[in-house]
Amino acid sequence: MKTVVKIESDPKKHFKIVMEKMFSYVGKTYSPAFCRTPNWFSKYEWTAQQEKEFFDWFVGYLMGNPEARRELMSYPHKDRRRIRTMVGMFNFGYGWKTKAEEKVKN
Repeated sequence: MKTVVKIESDPKKHFKIVMEKMFSYVGKTYSPAFCRTPNWFSKYEWTAQQEKEFFDWFVGYLMGNPEARRELMSYPHKDRRRIRTMVGMFNFGYGWKTKAEEKVKN
């Protein structure tokens, strides 16, 4: 019987990549220490457009990267609907606050 050993070079590599990308939208550098402070995700804001860009990037990243899916998802299937749901939950729990849109007066 053949034994298969799974070796992970950096077990949280993809989480760090995602967080670095998210922090880049608010012009900050990802810091694990900052993320341990209470309500860290409410300290900065991004626009609805930035949030959509991050969402689309994150979905594409997971669709094209099986290793990232295995690290970040409970059920790492390459299923766009499942991935979009997971990214939406991530954004809801950890994404920046969305800036209120200013209404243009006519």
